[in-house]
Amino acid sequence: FKSLNFSLSLYSNINNESNNSGSVDNSQNITTTPVRPSTPVEEVPSTNPVDDSTVTEEVVVDPNDTLRKTIENQYGLSIKYGKETEGYMVDTLSTFPITDENEINIALLDMQSTISLFPEDLFWELKNNGYPLTIYLIKNYSVENITGITESYSNRVNISIATKFSFGETFNHEVYHYIDRYIEKKGG
Repeated sequence: FKSLNFSLSLYSNINNESNNSGSVDNSQNITTTPVRPSTPVEEVPSTNPVDDSTVTEEVVVDPNDTLRKTIENQYGLSIKYGKETEGYMVDTLSTFPITDENEINIALLDMQSTISLFPEDLFWELKNNGYPLTIYLIKNYSVENITGITESYSNRVNISIATKFSFGETFNHEVYHYIDRYIEKKGG
């Protein structure tokens, strides 16, 4: 990152020859080095082996995982799909995972749209009172006409939804079971 007029180092360990008088802006994590007087720079082939500590790998961002985390953080629940649901059984029913990235994305977008109709703190309140929710997005169940199932345990609830059916109707129906079970747990 050298130039005749200035040097900018995005990572302080990349520019090993820079002096340590640079300033750091923590809000953006960018390290800058003051402007240096203009001097000719001679390119010299390096005989040193590459220092692996300065090589960074490109991180691939999964948009579905990002969307999932957004929903989880906003509503206080957990979402599982794809390989995370392989082998998932609901009582005696087998489930089939949703593996197509586009189908997963559609299901997550449907979920985000549908869940936004509920009070945002509803799921947090149920979780904070000892009844956290995990949602399993699956392709379908081993019995063809089942669209969703709510499993209630003493300390958690799992809702599985077959994404090949109407998401909103199924999700709303299963959330009402979740709320009902919570009320029963609390003595209502």
